[in-house]
Amino acid sequence: MTTLDSGSSFADLSRYEQAFTDIKSLKLKLPQQAVSSLAREVLDRVLDEARFVDAERIPTTGENLVALSKALISNDDTAGANWIARQRRDGIPVRKLYLTYLAGAAEQLGEWWAENKISLVDVTIGTSRIFAILRSLAPMFESTTPQKGKRAVFASTPDEDHTLGIRMATDLLREEGWNIDLKVGISHKDLVREIGASNSRLIGLSAAGAHSVVDLAKLVIALRISNPQAYILISGKVVSEARELVDLMDADAVADDYAGAKAALELLWTRTQVTIPEVQA
Repeated sequence: MTTLDSGSSFADLSRYEQAFTDIKSLKLKLPQQAVSSLAREVLDRVLDEARFVDAERIPTTGENLVALSKALISNDDTAGANWIARQRRDGIPVRKLYLTYLAGAAEQLGEWWAENKISLVDVTIGTSRIFAILRSLAPMFESTTPQKGKRAVFASTPDEDHTLGIRMATDLLREEGWNIDLKVGISHKDLVREIGASNSRLIGLSAAGAHSVVDLAKLVIALRISNPQAYILISGKVVSEARELVDLMDADAVADDYAGAKAALELLWTRTQVTIPEVQA
């Protein structure tokens, strides 16, 4: 991997490299149909987030978006990241980088894919890099202040039938004073919309087994884009059945039983109470 430019203005350069390595490795271990689904999820989610945010667009040119799009699918793993970093150094706000450049590049890649101008391999690489760039920018998206009362959103993977475990965990944590918003039996699209609207900083996801790996991966990707400020915990039987794949999903914590999940939640909650310095977003 080519090294990122020094002084790139990313909040955490290692976050980009780790996120890109993990999502690329995850896609290599999944069937082609699942890889295509994950790539499409990144494209659709970035565009959806841009459409729903009312923000002034930065004047740009088609040449700029083509240049970024080509960088994202080039042989250089960090060409796209460095392109975005240079705009950041020039004073472009983070959120507008997202809404104008990354959303525009996602749209461009989608069009090229539909027109068979680029392959699934190209799209897989490009979307992995877009996702990694967003993860590297995540700490800069918004300033937060400590919240009162322990709270989290819990959700099972979309349309999951086996929800006894997450329901029991919810009940036990509520008895200990946690405010848990539980979401089960909901489609992927509605689940992402509802959790996204909650602006929750702590999200617990549960999957009943290895059969839910692709649905879980899509959900994590979507939430990383819609809720960049959130910490994500993954638990459930999927952890014991597909730990190698779960470890590549960019979660902040993983637990295979209630005790482990509770301890992880407590630790993640303390992190949400740290005030993030203001940045130009």
